[in-house]
Amino acid sequence: MDLAPLLPFIAAVVDAWSRRGVGAIASALAVIALTGLGDRLLDLLNFVFLLTAVYSLWYMKNAERAGWYWAWLDAFYGSMLLFLTSNNWLWALAGWGGLDASSWALILTYKDGDELGAVGDGRAGRFARWLWMPSDSALRAIATVELGTAALAVGMAIAAAQYGPEISSWRALQPAAAFLIMLAAFVKSAQLPFTDWLMTAMSAPTPVSALLHSATMVAAGPILLVRLHQALEPYWAYAFIVGLITAAYGGLIALWQREPKILLAASTASYLGLATAFSVSSPAAATSLIVAHGFAKASLFMAVGEAVHERGTRFPEGYSLPAKAAMALSLATLLGFTPAGAEAKGLMPEWELAFSALTAGYIGRLVLGARTEGGLTPLSAIALIAAALALSGPPSAPDLLWSAALAGLALYKPPRLEAMERRLYLPELFAAAGRALAVVAVAVGRLDLRLDRALLRAPSAWLALSRGIAGLDKAVDDALHVGLVEAVKKLSSRLASIDVQVYAYAAGASVLAVFVALMLL
Repeated sequence: MDLAPLLPFIAAVVDAWSRRGVGAIASALAVIALTGLGDRLLDLLNFVFLLTAVYSLWYMKNAERAGWYWAWLDAFYGSMLLFLTSNNWLWALAGWGGLDASSWALILTYKDGDELGAVGDGRAGRFARWLWMPSDSALRAIATVELGTAALAVGMAIAAAQYGPEISSWRALQPAAAFLIMLAAFVKSAQLPFTDWLMTAMSAPTPVSALLHSATMVAAGPILLVRLHQALEPYWAYAFIVGLITAAYGGLIALWQREPKILLAASTASYLGLATAFSVSSPAAATSLIVAHGFAKASLFMAVGEAVHERGTRFPEGYSLPAKAAMALSLATLLGFTPAGAEAKGLMPEWELAFSALTAGYIGRLVLGARTEGGLTPLSAIALIAAALALSGPPSAPDLLWSAALAGLALYKPPRLEAMERRLYLPELFAAAGRALAVVAVAVGRLDLRLDRALLRAPSAWLALSRGIAGLDKAVDDALHVGLVEAVKKLSSRLASIDVQVYAYAAGASVLAVFVALMLL
């Protein structure tokens, strides 16, 4: 294993003590110096994390749990580095699990009752109130993603038993291993039916969302499939179908979201659905999509985060002009008008234009549907820098075909549909499942009570069992409290009777014996 993934974990210790984030910035710069440039996914991670750390200097300046935030943000970065750079399946799995733990902890940065840590508008649903606090969101996230981690551990173990520990040497996987690994990728990248945990994960501070949705955590799902595309080639259709359905679902749901961070979360599910769909059959296209989406989504969250931070509300009604400029540039990337975006769209089939039109619609809600207010701040400046990173790379002329997606801007004011606002009631289904489990628990409790009463009605059998347990307990007590104590006393008395010089001679003889043995060797 390289040294680079260890640096963020060292920085986590420094930042937990200093509460300033100096270790995070230093570790990112050190990792860039050690790894260099050229690996597109690694470059995405390094630069987005560096910008997120600098952004957090202002966003989290007066945070109550700053030490907690910085330490876990560093661990988040280190875990993704470990997963991304490790060829040994155990180290990659450790990084994957570290992402779970770090995201869970970061969702808990705000305390329950803090308005900025809540998700939802508070209206009552059929089975649950539409409001999730950090503790609820963290539980939903860890309970969902750990299912994928367990599946990945078993699937990778099967593959390693067949081909060895090096991931790069794996070829056609057994159906069971392929199913488990693909399931893990679907869960991590919030593909249907595991989408909703990503929405409630917005309880985390906005910088965490910028990192989680662009270069860590959910991006790990399609990246895993890209890394194993040769081994999963016979099963490409499963990734294509699940990814395409999620892409349509996420894009449509994003159009109707009132809370900007939830809108962006739904759009992440949509774009990573496209990346998942092509991850096995066309890994180059999936990689380009991940990179273009990563820079754009980091910028979008940072731009929205400025308004959330400055106005202290999860429902800002306006954004500064620089923030809107960052959003517009990010939209240009997602539509294929910047070098990174043009490369991604150049590898996409023409029918993907429908998804680009949806993108124009829901990003248009932020740019066209909100007031313009305020000027340049450090937060909006960093959002602009993140958006401008998509301009790097070899220049390429955008295909004019993709300009047709701008017609989707007309969707920025969709008619009200409560079912779409409620994400087709997917969270309600999870709440209903929780109530069903509670009913089962009550039924099991009643059955246990009946069994207890039945046992109490059989006094003779119960008395015999009690006497047997009492006899066994007495035998164990006698052995431990009497026999063992007496043996220790006898041994102590014998040792105490030996003169202290005997111990000295014995110690000297032992040292001499060891010295002679070493000389002979």
